[in-house]
Amino acid sequence: MATETLQFRTIETDMGAAHYAQIISQDGARSPEYRVLPSMPVTEYLDHRAPVVKLLAKNGSAWAFSVSVSGGYVAWKTIKTSKRFGLEQYRMRSVPGGYLGDYVKHYSRVINGKTYSFSRVKWNGGLGGVTIKLFQGQSTKVLREVWFPAK
Repeated sequence: MATETLQFRTIETDMGAAHYAQIISQDGARSPEYRVLPSMPVTEYLDHRAPVVKLLAKNGSAWAFSVSVSGGYVAWKTIKTSKRFGLEQYRMRSVPGGYLGDYVKHYSRVINGKTYSFSRVKWNGGLGGVTIKLFQGQSTKVLREVWFPAK
């Protein structure tokens, strides 16, 4: 699989700094320069016929590249995520006669080159609320935990 390198440059102008990005393929071929936007553009600004290509820079930041409706090459910082993997779903602590049991869903995902694991527990079949936990890699270190009460 070929790997691309992202090269960035900044030009100082009277109006401020202009930032550009360029994709360099493994064989040394260079793409046109892309104007780096401060955020993701609105959909109407992008040419719907041109694909949006997402790449990771060496520092782990994700970038998206496309073409504007005026034909200009544009880039913006984004998030690159993988498909879910390591999916586990099971039911625990079901008690006959009332308690529905806790439904657990656990999976992992790579986000900007780093692996995170997610766990969702629907307490008492969702009647007791939902807890979502974010773990670093495959460890038990919880980065974030959020509980949502039942509606």
